[in-house]
Amino acid sequence: MTEAIQVLERRFGLVPTKIDHHGKVIQVDGVDQCWTEMQQIRGKVIYHYQVRCGEDRFCLSEDAASGNWTMEAA
Repeated sequence: MTEAIQVLERRFGLVPTKIDHHGKVIQVDGVDQCWTEMQQIRGKVIYHYQVRCGEDRFCLSEDAASGNWTMEAA
């Protein structure tokens, strides 16, 4: 299930390092993979980060146009 999140901190202005998920602050321990998805419909660009937070794995995604972030279990 995809859920909206807020990114609290980024490394190099790009890579999320701390997120807020329903009022719970989660530290990102590492990034396993990152990629850019470019959709031809409306020129939409989405940045994806596969991250580790303790023993959990998530895919964090940012809509470049709106700046909105989502998270789903990896």
